[in-house]
Amino acid sequence: KKLVNFRVKEKVGKRSLRLMNKGNTSVFVTVTTRKVPKVGKEKNQHARLKASVRYQDMDGKPLDPMKIQQGTEFYALVQLQNSSSMDYKEMALSQIFPSGWEVYNSRMYGGASAGPNVDYQDIRDDRVLSYYWLRAKTSTTIKVRLHATYKGTFYLPGLYTEAMYDHSIYAERKGQWVTVI
Repeated sequence: KKLVNFRVKEKVGKRSLRLMNKGNTSVFVTVTTRKVPKVGKEKNQHARLKASVRYQDMDGKPLDPMKIQQGTEFYALVQLQNSSSMDYKEMALSQIFPSGWEVYNSRMYGGASAGPNVDYQDIRDDRVLSYYWLRAKTSTTIKVRLHATYKGTFYLPGLYTEAMYDHSIYAERKGQWVTVI
């Protein structure tokens, strides 16, 4: 077995790939493509995993992310559901947040964890990458604390989660425009 990764050049939306077998044995090829969708072009789709996101204030009351008062602290809660009969291990959740929101790094202040199934969270300025596992026929919620910091209208990209070594298990949620007033 030999694994080869390379980039394919794209010309005006067209891609091509040409392989030539110069050996005497059979060659088996799997082509996997990935790209980041343009703003507003994400899709609500899933395969073998469901994901939904909701927002709530610090008291646990629902919050509409479309219009948030500057200075508000709140949570983004991503619910992940595995309805299959397989345990899902080595899962990754990518959440990118709009420029007007700041991510609260609870690890710096000895705060609560993101959820019971989270092995590790990589908290950056504008995004949180959560690595988790999910038993068969269960669900879990991953929680991120946020702060509406800067006034303006910003794009909240959609979230994406998948099994890191099996791309047939994934869920994607569409992004939206949000305003900090």
